[in-house]
Amino acid sequence: MSLYILKPIFWNSKDYKEPSGHKAGSGFPFEEGYGHEEWNNSDLMRFSLDNIPQRAFHTEGIEAATSLENLGNTVVFMYACHDGRQDLVGVAGSATHRLEERERRKITGNFDFRAMRQQAWAEPLVREKYKNNETEFNKSFKKGETWIPNWHCPEDHFLWLSEPVTLSAPNITGKSRLIPRFTSHTVIPEEVAKSILHQIPFDQRKPAWKKIDELVGGLTSSLEQDVYAIANDKLISNTDRQQLQLARVGQGNFRSKLDGYWQNGCAVTDCQRREVLRASHIKPWRSSTNEERLDVENGLLLTANFDALFDRGLISFSDTGEMLISASLTESERNLLQLGSALRKRPSSAQRKFLAFHRQEIFCKTNGEY
Repeated sequence: MSLYILKPIFWNSKDYKEPSGHKAGSGFPFEEGYGHEEWNNSDLMRFSLDNIPQRAFHTEGIEAATSLENLGNTVVFMYACHDGRQDLVGVAGSATHRLEERERRKITGNFDFRAMRQQAWAEPLVREKYKNNETEFNKSFKKGETWIPNWHCPEDHFLWLSEPVTLSAPNITGKSRLIPRFTSHTVIPEEVAKSILHQIPFDQRKPAWKKIDELVGGLTSSLEQDVYAIANDKLISNTDRQQLQLARVGQGNFRSKLDGYWQNGCAVTDCQRREVLRASHIKPWRSSTNEERLDVENGLLLTANFDALFDRGLISFSDTGEMLISASLTESERNLLQLGSALRKRPSSAQRKFLAFHRQEIFCKTNGEY
């Protein structure tokens, strides 16, 4: 299984081709006037390793990514904080992190650090930091130049976005903001990695997107088709389109409203471990109107096992919230799955209508009761 990392990097307004003179509030970019990650999308970071085209890139160090099982098996989602937003700017799959300098020196002969140094010195902010003393700047740059390419991945697993995608922290971590410190990172579960990857618009899904999608398990063909259909429905407003796409992968306002309705806990067990909770539609997506797809009354917040059982019609709920269990499940299976508990809240009138549909069209038909 891959390691999925959400990592903040320094903002750049020149498509990460070269330093752009953005002023930082702290850390290395504040002290030096530029950041090492400002070349992440530069042709200067291309090289070959064992005749395989590679892309090098930079983030601050992540110790967990250097363990043997994570070398070449890490997916890095890079985002930048700027102008009150936190934007996804690039994704690297099958990535290897070279934290030790001796490891980096094995590949640093491939890079034109002189050209990078000249690009950095061309920025007025850098010259200001060094009081126009180019000699001192050159010494400082050379001292840290091998730190610039501290990650690399296969060229065909490297995706840099032509237009950054704004991320919603509450939908990803449940917090108001993603961590902004360059020295920090967030390990995310596969489901969240999928969700972030599928927020990237179709017109930015270069061939590398598919390679990375395969690393995070991909999405079912029906789900992919649904998201594609939303993207190409000309009758949907841009705002509704975004919310529908997020709702289809269990995120966005639909997920946020469900979190609020069920107090961030499973509708049955009250489990509050966010990584295992799913925003489940009562009346299935394919059977719902766009309005119903975004209706919190048409949703249950369920742990993954209950979500799978509910989706496949092996359980349902009565108008009073009692759990209905498929006769196909044995007593042993019922005990192992801890089935039998009711919903924590009595269903509202609107929820009862959606549950009636689920019982008739999903639960009863699955169990041959029609």
